[in-house]
Amino acid sequence: MKNPLDTAFDEGRAEGKEEGRIEEKRQVVINGLQQGLSIQMIATLTGLSEEEIVKIVWEISEEDTARPLSKLVNWDQTTFTH
Repeated sequence: MKNPLDTAFDEGRAEGKEEGRIEEKRQVVINGLQQGLSIQMIATLTGLSEEEIVKIVWEISEEDTARPLSKLVNWDQTTFTH
């Protein structure tokens, strides 16, 4: 049986790995949008849903006012399916 300190360490490590995966996918979304990829293409490449990608775009837009939403996504080429 693990002691509480080892358990806490393992849980912290797992959380850190998950945060790293999330940040990696977030960066793929940013890079894809900057390269002109559609949200649908990014969804296919990352395994994220279109809704998750739009959420990331909104988060980026709110965090970095120098990178407004309109500059990240070509909304004319974007269609959403449900």
